[in-house]
Amino acid sequence: MPPQQNCGKLSRMVDIDLIVQTLRQHGHTVDGVFSVPDNAGAYELVVDGNTLNLEEARVLLEADEAK
Repeated sequence: MPPQQNCGKLSRMVDIDLIVQTLRQHGHTVDGVFSVPDNAGAYELVVDGNTLNLEEARVLLEADEAK
């Protein structure tokens, strides 16, 4: 059997459409989503006029849930 490449590594899967939908459901305006090179993050979103990376968008959604 040939060796498997990337064995043990999980592919990086992001459901960006779900993130955008959830932000909008929470009343945020999402003006755009930009894919950026791997060394700079994975995506940037323009939310309420501010550019956020995925981590910042997650923090925003967590703050919304706490309200």
